Amino acid sequence: PGRFDISGKLILNSWKSLKGGLKIKFDDVYIEDKGFPIESFGLTKFFIKRYSNSKVKGEIEVNFVEGSPFLRGDITLYDGEFTYRKRGGSFIPFSFDFNLITGNNFYFKNSFCEAVIKGKLNFKKKKKGKMVVNGKVYSERGRLVYLGREFEIKRAEIDFVDNVPFLEGEAETILPQGEKILLRVKRDVLGRTKPEFESPYLAEKISEEKLVSKLFGVDFENMNEEERQRVLRREIIRIFDSTLTSPLVKDILERTGLVDTVKVDIPLVEDLEEGKGSILEGAQIKVGKHLSDRLFWGYNVKFKEYENKLRLSHELEFLYRIKGLQFLKGRMELEKGREGEKYLGIEKQFRF
Repeated sequence: PGRFDISGKLILNSWKSLKGGLKIKFDDVYIEDKGFPIESFGLTKFFIKRYSNSKVKGEIEVNFVEGSPFLRGDITLYDGEFTYRKRGGSFIPFSFDFNLITGNNFYFKNSFCEAVIKGKLNFKKKKKGKMVVNGKVYSERGRLVYLGREFEIKRAEIDFVDNVPFLEGEAETILPQGEKILLRVKRDVLGRTKPEFESPYLAEKISEEKLVSKLFGVDFENMNEEERQRVLRREIIRIFDSTLTSPLVKDILERTGLVDTVKVDIPLVEDLEEGKGSILEGAQIKVGKHLSDRLFWGYNVKFKEYENKLRLSHELEFLYRIKGLQFLKGRMELEKGREGEKYLGIEKQFRF
């Protein structure tokens, strides 16, 4: 679907030489890239997939000089969503100078960020040169997860200067006690930025350790070393979760062809004062692969406490979509020396 208006003239002087040019106007054109899947949530993410997509409009000119094309113009993306996953570079055998503009209702999404973005980037390349990116994109509305806590994006900006990205921004979260925590990133090259945390009520900067203390309502000063380490280990697990489920690590795992989903489940942590169990108890690492559009298999590793010792429990799982949102689900523990738990049943899942 979409509207196109193409005008111009091309002259073929020989089999290897074109002269002339074309002007192309387009609007309401839908594009989708299955190389950039966007994560969903819940059980249905195994069967209902979304990919980077957008509507596109704009005007470009393609001029041929000595048989080599040169592209220039403006392209606007709107009513869409995309994620980023780095790919290997490829040689582009022509020159261009165009602007990529984000319009209304355009989102950036991944497993720990969702933001409405606006801005303009210029992409420029000579025939035998490398591509150079300049421009700025920004967001004033969105959410991100840091240290297992959801922050509301107040402002965020990425400024490209000759391919070098600079990041700055602010985000905010409100604790159960009503206190606000501000996360601030001062302008610096992406990858060198260091977040700072402030509490407006306390009018002071706080460390990540103190932030963890505030986020989970515990007082590090009145804890012994073992209790502190339990809290910090919990956060390491959460950071590990974000790292494992990041697009980059998923890309590496998916390239093996063995799995195409990775997920970490973190249980609710019991009150530290009760001292019950291990901080790892109940945590699960899940990997799986789609064998068809209806059948999914999974292999799960779960931390379980048995006879006051922490051990690993392994299980196989399958999901078969019967019809619509009805699934046949099976699960079997793989235990040495004893019979593991088994489950088989029909479940109905709703997507919100």
